Amino acid sequence: LHDALPILFSVFLLIVRMFAGWIVEYGLRVFQLEAARGKSVSVWIGFHDYRRVFLTKLLSSLRIMGKLLLLVFPGIKEIYSLLFIDYVLYEHPEYSPREVIRVSREMMEGKRVDVFMVHMSVALWFIAGLWLDVYTFGLCSIAVRPYLQQCETQTYLIVSALPETT
Repeated sequence: LHDALPILFSVFLLIVRMFAGWIVEYGLRVFQLEAARGKSVSVWIGFHDYRRVFLTKLLSSLRIMGKLLLLVFPGIKEIYSLLFIDYVLYEHPEYSPREVIRVSREMMEGKRVDVFMVHMSVALWFIAGLWLDVYTFGLCSIAVRPYLQQCETQTYLIVSALPETT
């Protein structure tokens, strides 16, 4: 039992991450979206629609893991295809989890490279944040991570405002 303790603890953390972390992450993204629009919303908003948020996050994670098992490039492509599921989920409460994934994939069609370039423009922030976290015991993430997420939020606002290309 003593040898299995680290594995059990890892499984416990994974379960907590799935059942609470995904919901809080959704709430933070919605909070940033509404803050960018000059409005306010609670970060706990995900718990109001827990089932739909959890199912969408679970389906998207399974899709990403499945593609990553095939090869790295399809997995990265899927990560970028599903980058905006939290925003679509919030803005379209009538959509089912599968519809949210479909809309996010359609929204990112032809725009993955542009969003990748946005990520590359802030990559040094991310790398510096990881490096400094070692010396600041994680305090650097308090400043760097919200900046990166706000860049994604602004990118979503730009991409969602673009006319659809067919």
